[in-house]
Amino acid sequence: MEAELQESIPSNMRALRVQSLGGWDIRLDEVSVPEPGSGQLLVRSEAIGLCGSDVHACRGDAGYEWLTLPVTLGHEVAGKVVAQGSDVEDEWVGRRIAMVAIQGCGQCGVCTSGNGNYCPNRTCLGFHSDGGLAEYFVIDAARVVPVSTETSATLAAMYEPVAIIQHTLDSFPTNLAGAKIGVTGPGTIGLLSGLECARRGATVTIFGRSEGDEIRLECAEQLGLIVGHETDEAFDFWVEASGSEGGLNRAIGQCANRASITVPGLFGWLPEVPMNRLVRGGISLHGSYGYLIEHYQRAAEFVTDYEDRLQRMITVFSMNEAEQALRATAAGDVIKAVVCP
Repeated sequence: MEAELQESIPSNMRALRVQSLGGWDIRLDEVSVPEPGSGQLLVRSEAIGLCGSDVHACRGDAGYEWLTLPVTLGHEVAGKVVAQGSDVEDEWVGRRIAMVAIQGCGQCGVCTSGNGNYCPNRTCLGFHSDGGLAEYFVIDAARVVPVSTETSATLAAMYEPVAIIQHTLDSFPTNLAGAKIGVTGPGTIGLLSGLECARRGATVTIFGRSEGDEIRLECAEQLGLIVGHETDEAFDFWVEASGSEGGLNRAIGQCANRASITVPGLFGWLPEVPMNRLVRGGISLHGSYGYLIEHYQRAAEFVTDYEDRLQRMITVFSMNEAEQALRATAAGDVIKAVVCP
């Protein structure tokens, strides 16, 4: 390690790793602490958020066959830099950072046009290569953003999902005053999307399952969102964050003509879609994936403004409870599981 260490680094560490796509073939392994190479940082993990993508990977769902296995999970990560390799321009040691997990190759036309999150060769830490659900991890210095000393590690772990919803809502007007927004899926992305839409002036109604989403819908009410039931109300915009066939069909069925639906939720299987309603209603359906650095900048502001509300969404688990945290996420027993090693 080229830089002076800020703290004593052990030789081994614990890391939660997906072993195979056989379905919940995960294990808390003891592995060597990696060393930062040229342009890299060594980070001590402080808080790792879990999400539906981690669950898809653990279950071996369709669309996750490309995982590099075995792999350490963890893409919603905040930590403290404890060492840095050579050729790192800025001094990072001692600073808290958030991981920018998704990044394009930087060379192709998609990347140079400013859309690296849609690069055909993009990578996501925690899936293509080892992530931060470990006691330490290495990361390119270009893939981190600094976190204010006033922001806790658990809240900094929310930067990544907040960046996702900032990108998701780029397709909506900045000023949503008077707009009616529907949201399916009261998980983290759905709740955060609802909060941001309300912040922009919209009336937000969030829909979930009558059984299985009770905890999440209760949280939605506590956050000031309207919990929807059976209604004929038509919506101007919609965020489909459930990743379910029923959620997408509800969105298409309850949108007004010429409405717009944005889908940040990933699906574990191919849904059947009422295309005739989509066509006859002139409804726009947009996919949204990932984020850019600018969305992290907006995420920092959002986290600061909504610190108290975000804290209500978080349930903290220890590293020994990491598998339990993943299963609780899959079952919908928590809003946002955050593992703190």
